[in-house]
Amino acid sequence: MSQSIDFQKISKSSSAFLSRYHTIIFIVFTAICISTALMIVVIINNSAVETNAGNAQVINPSFDESTIKRLQQLNSNSGSKLKFPNGRTNPFVE
Repeated sequence: MSQSIDFQKISKSSSAFLSRYHTIIFIVFTAICISTALMIVVIINNSAVETNAGNAQVINPSFDESTIKRLQQLNSNSGSKLKFPNGRTNPFVE
């Protein structure tokens, strides 16, 4: 009733399996590692955004009335055309 384990047979079959499928195993392992790393980065990014959302300040959407009046005066005073300087001279022209 004694059963013995044949280690040579097991090692031959496992080495045949690895020699046949080592490229596929490597690609699957690499894809799993990259997708795990990507999920961790997304989780960290989402948790950082959620903590910053709690610290957000409410911005008042109304404008300062004195600034609006000054802009309107600027628009009404600019009736004359703007004069721009002449174009640059080309230093390579003789």
